[in-house]
Amino acid sequence: MRTTLLALALASGCSAVSSAAPRVPGGGTRIYAGDVFGTDGTPMFRYTRDSRVQGDSWTSVHTSRTAQDGRLVVTQLAEHDESYKLHRYVEDHQQLGVRSEVVADGADTLVYTSHKDGRARRRTEHLRAPAVTGPTLFGFVATHWEQLSSGEKMPVQFVVAERRRSYRFTLVMAKAADEHTTVTMRATSPVLRLSIPPMRMTFDSETHAIVRYEGRIPPRWEGSSVDARVEYQHVAPYR
Repeated sequence: MRTTLLALALASGCSAVSSAAPRVPGGGTRIYAGDVFGTDGTPMFRYTRDSRVQGDSWTSVHTSRTAQDGRLVVTQLAEHDESYKLHRYVEDHQQLGVRSEVVADGADTLVYTSHKDGRARRRTEHLRAPAVTGPTLFGFVATHWEQLSSGEKMPVQFVVAERRRSYRFTLVMAKAADEHTTVTMRATSPVLRLSIPPMRMTFDSETHAIVRYEGRIPPRWEGSSVDARVEYQHVAPYR
């Protein structure tokens, strides 16, 4: 996947920066913890979701640590409204040494800035579908449950902050099986589908809370992009 994304990414200009690289603050209400396993069942990571709400502004924070020693590897923050429309996204990917910020500029434009080795790279992107990130994806599905359950196929653009761009996917909901409902997210591009298998999200059919995720994850494993299975333990209602 890494090679594919590099080939697809567009070049942008550089400029010197110092302390401008964004950081992700902690705190908030713990919503869930997720245990991340490899396809062979190996424990890989453990991550948490925290939420803060101030008026109409919602902030969701995902923090990923290694399962073996608890070392912090990736932190993600999304500012959004209650429908999970993205306003701002910040990612600190310590494995890559990249800190990124993505700002929604109007209804159909994202402004990317990534920081690495004391330099900043910027890019502007026009959207053709709603932008989603790791911290907003499950909430976006929940708030569009009715459309998906009616059979509508929903296009989204998933933000890959360190590449300063998004990639088009389509969300499709399968018919509910007992107490669980599955939503699949498949890449629109045939080229991208060669490197990224469909991602499967399993939700509680009644509460619309995430139960299991199977697919590409943000942290790298042994230096490479990896697919995994995540099992969630909720401690508060999802938001």
